[in-house]
Amino acid sequence: MERYLICLLLIPLLLNNSCQKDDLSISHKMRGLLNAQTWEAEGEFTFNLPHAIGIDLGFAKYSSNGELRERLIVYKVPFEIGVYSIRMTTSQINEAITGAVYRTFSHDGDVIKDTYRLHTSAHNVIKITEADAEKNIVKGEVNATFLVDPLDRDNASIDTIHIENGLLEITLRD
Repeated sequence: MERYLICLLLIPLLLNNSCQKDDLSISHKMRGLLNAQTWEAEGEFTFNLPHAIGIDLGFAKYSSNGELRERLIVYKVPFEIGVYSIRMTTSQINEAITGAVYRTFSHDGDVIKDTYRLHTSAHNVIKITEADAEKNIVKGEVNATFLVDPLDRDNASIDTIHIENGLLEITLRD
């Protein structure tokens, strides 16, 4: 009977420890500067399935109600250590060019408010410092500048998003 009670007490403890998402000491975030202000977004990556070209990195910022407000996507990033230029492209083209897009959202997070395209004359790079295929971990840094797409705005004034020293530490999306 005593063994039975000990087992019952240990089961929740074992289950709790095995289900933690932070087993690898990963922050699952990107932290950096967005237009010179501290910025933090939740992050994850997936393998680029439409074209099987590298990985796609996604970073999202939510309101206090859990509604999506901002999303940065850097797509077709080689899954290996290195420094890669981020260039103007479309994610639909079947070529190995790393690209990115930044969007803001409104309503309950399902309506795109503004789309920002890569500013081609800026120095846009992603640096991968760790790419572990066994643990499905990616670490690195993003520096990129985006301009609002004038087709997304009634007012055609230039709106710029500049991401600087965006340190990332993320895992594969489950």
